[in-house]
Amino acid sequence: MNGNKLKTYLEMAERHVNEIGFYLDHQRQIVVELERRGRGQSETAKLAKEILKSFEIAQKAYVAHRNILREAIERERKPVVP
Repeated sequence: MNGNKLKTYLEMAERHVNEIGFYLDHQRQIVVELERRGRGQSETAKLAKEILKSFEIAQKAYVAHRNILREAIERERKPVVP
């Protein structure tokens, strides 16, 4: 894959990592607020916690993908030694 495509994909991956960070923070606030209101064991809180877990899984995948792209770009920068 050429370097320009990799850079474009890396930019998208960086954006995804940043966006999921925002969603994670927001979802954590929801869970904390439900618990603060004494609704930590409600069905709503259970669902909110499951959504939080899903976001955490997605974040790990996004970070891993971003790191793969970073490594691929770094490999392309290094000269090929015969």
